[in-house]
Amino acid sequence: MATFLLVHGAWHQGSAWDLVRPLLTDAGHQVLTPSLDLSPGIGLADHITALREAIAATPEPATVVAHSYTGIPASLAVAHAPARQLVLLDAWLTPAGSSMLDVAPDWFADWCRAAATGDPAMLPVPSLRTVGVAEESPEATWLAPQLVPHPFATFTDSAPTAFTPGSVELHAILCKPSKMPFTAFAEAAGATCHELASGHDAMVTAPKALAELLLTIAS
Repeated sequence: MATFLLVHGAWHQGSAWDLVRPLLTDAGHQVLTPSLDLSPGIGLADHITALREAIAATPEPATVVAHSYTGIPASLAVAHAPARQLVLLDAWLTPAGSSMLDVAPDWFADWCRAAATGDPAMLPVPSLRTVGVAEESPEATWLAPQLVPHPFATFTDSAPTAFTPGSVELHAILCKPSKMPFTAFAEAAGATCHELASGHDAMVTAPKALAELLLTIAS
């Protein structure tokens, strides 16, 4: 039996994994889906600490699956907590001293900076097309009520250290096609790469295919 720690991305909550969770538990595995604190004023360091604690609290070294933004805090958390595998699901990585927006395509970074409002700044929920979910689809109807604004500081805070996989087995699941540089991040980190024909939110648009791939990686 494996333990999966499934970490949602920006704007999402732990419930984003609800379509994948039963496919893993039915195969006999334990699945944890924590929700990160997305309150105003939360920064990258808060999420690194939260994930370090969540990983350390798993009953055995877990397969940590980090979606999108949380590739950054999860990759830094596993350096200080015992994990068996880190799976980057269409996820960001950044070098020490750089933020997510520093390594993002200009069009995405510009949109984020223009969209952020409030003090502390928050990013409003984007169009579902942004995460690869067709609007007015059953998947959109299911996902939309779960999405919440995201603290902008987590996108602009610099990573305090570089990701060093060490003894953690590193995999990347890359949703195709994509406009984001996730493949380049994964290859530069030395991840074993797997492609998945899906939108960015594969846990919503392709839960069965994603679960099957996670089971293969964990085995």
